[in-house]
Amino acid sequence: MSPNDLFDKFDKKINDLYTFRDKYYILNTSSTSSDDRTKDLTSKLDSLASEIETESANFKSKALFLILLGKTYNVMPDYSEKSAELLTKCVKLDPNQIEAWNYLGECYWKKGDFQMCKNCFEQSLKLKKNKMALRGLSMVMRQLINQEPKNTKMYLDESIRFAKESLQLDFKDGMSWYILANCYVSLFFSPFSQQNTSILKQAISAYTQALKDESVAQLQTDLYYNKSMISMYEENWSDVLICLTKALSLDPHWIELKDNLKGTLNYLGKIVEMISTRGKLKSKKFQALIEAIQTSDLGPYSEGFSTEKENVDLVQCNLKDLQPGLNQNKVLVGKVICTLQAKANSDNLNIICFTCCIADSNGDCAAMTIYNLADGEGVIIGNSVAIPEPWMERVNFKFNLTDHLKNDYLVKQISDKIDYEFKFDSIRVENPTVLVVKGKKWGKDKISSAFFVPKVVQD
Repeated sequence: MSPNDLFDKFDKKINDLYTFRDKYYILNTSSTSSDDRTKDLTSKLDSLASEIETESANFKSKALFLILLGKTYNVMPDYSEKSAELLTKCVKLDPNQIEAWNYLGECYWKKGDFQMCKNCFEQSLKLKKNKMALRGLSMVMRQLINQEPKNTKMYLDESIRFAKESLQLDFKDGMSWYILANCYVSLFFSPFSQQNTSILKQAISAYTQALKDESVAQLQTDLYYNKSMISMYEENWSDVLICLTKALSLDPHWIELKDNLKGTLNYLGKIVEMISTRGKLKSKKFQALIEAIQTSDLGPYSEGFSTEKENVDLVQCNLKDLQPGLNQNKVLVGKVICTLQAKANSDNLNIICFTCCIADSNGDCAAMTIYNLADGEGVIIGNSVAIPEPWMERVNFKFNLTDHLKNDYLVKQISDKIDYEFKFDSIRVENPTVLVVKGKKWGKDKISSAFFVPKVVQD
């Protein structure tokens, strides 16, 4: 066998080993412990490394031998000192090996040494513009924000630029789209975007493009997890559940995934329960609350409100008068009948809104979610609330757990219930200062001084 054929033979075996790592839980649905993958992967790694070492004298150069061996040891999810050592020897022996610089950069990424990681990818780019280095630099730039917060905007811009350059080399590359999506998520939740929804739409579009690449869609657990967090922020609940179950199918031992899936199902179920039972209030108490709704609850909105361009007249309305989306020139008045949670919730840490249920003068009920609310602030049962030009979401879908999770052992860990139906209306409030509570308009002290960010996994 020629030296080139020998290299290609082992390079394919190494790529197959990476696929085995990424598809492990799809191929081994009976696995009940994360240790199973580590054990099986280590066994295959040792076998392949031994096979490569026996052919060490037959490669075209020692540098190529070191690349193959270093790449093999790098298959483990955590940092491999052995891999870093082999790849370092390789680039010292032959500094023109692009692949060695890239995999060495990946080693330093796993180690958390982002400056060395950056140096490796930059060395790779000096030799030739390539996707792996550009994607790596995009990821590194966002990590450097933690070390130099004052340069956040510069690092975000650079991160986006590198991801876009990678796509210029291969527009269909799913990993490049995935990394670009994460860039937009970071930008959206930074102080510089003012949570511009167009940036969020760009993130969702990029995630969608990434999923068109089957090699990414079938293997990237983090992609589904991150997309679920953005869908959660958008209150696209059916997509949240689909993404979480897909991610869990790829990695059934990721505890946070399980917690988020269970937490989301419980959260939605609680909303349905609280609306259907009118906050579990006794009939007389509930009736007294809605009968107490009066014109004075409008506060300043009894005379409309003014923008920089015009005066806006508002018509008082009830829930039945609203349509999905923005309801212009209307003001909804209701009473708080229950609160579900504050922003911090042990069941689901990624639900970052204050949630309550309100009832209008007709006795109809809906959820209300308030974003960007300062810690310790909120409404309580009995408070009147007036919401100008309310944005309404209409949730209505069914979800079968076994349709999305084929692992029976995993299903039992999530819930005893299989079939779910979620049907309710929800009023979304992005800016707390638009609310009038107990006849008085909330001030800027109700706005959070921090930007609440879903816990998105870094690439």
